[in-house]
Amino acid sequence: AHSDKGTNLLINEVVADNLSTLKDENGVYADWIELYNPTNQAINLRGYYLSDTKNELTKWAFPDVNIESNGYLIVFCDGNLEEGTLHANFFINAGKETIYLSDENENVIDSMRLEDQQCDISYGRMYGNTNETGFLPYCPPCEPNPAYFTQNKKPEALHRAFFPAKK
Repeated sequence: AHSDKGTNLLINEVVADNLSTLKDENGVYADWIELYNPTNQAINLRGYYLSDTKNELTKWAFPDVNIESNGYLIVFCDGNLEEGTLHANFFINAGKETIYLSDENENVIDSMRLEDQQCDISYGRMYGNTNETGFLPYCPPCEPNPAYFTQNKKPEALHRAFFPAKK
């Protein structure tokens, strides 16, 4: 069941094996989850949770932080709560797993199923179509996702296209 509270709040994009896409505030590359608020008002995330386990939906609690209207928020998944307030206590499995966003009553607000994630390739929702997920061409975090996927390309080709070798 999905909760009425924040049903528009979305898990927008995930990078499960981050070696070069985005550094945290300590200069470390950690796995990350991007949330998106498509509503016309800010949402306070106190009372919301992220998890990678359906049997433990309240695994990591959000601090008292807002996500602005049409805004984005990054949570680093490095298993180390001492790294900062937006660092979850779990890692993202680059194999197969599901990420859950839930409320204080353990109602699932949103979820995203990940399959065979590739190094530095984001997986997320196609811009304008919240029901479709797939591998995305590179786009900067905290900006709208592209309106197309790159699923038809091999992951190695995607990585070369997004992160060409330095000369």
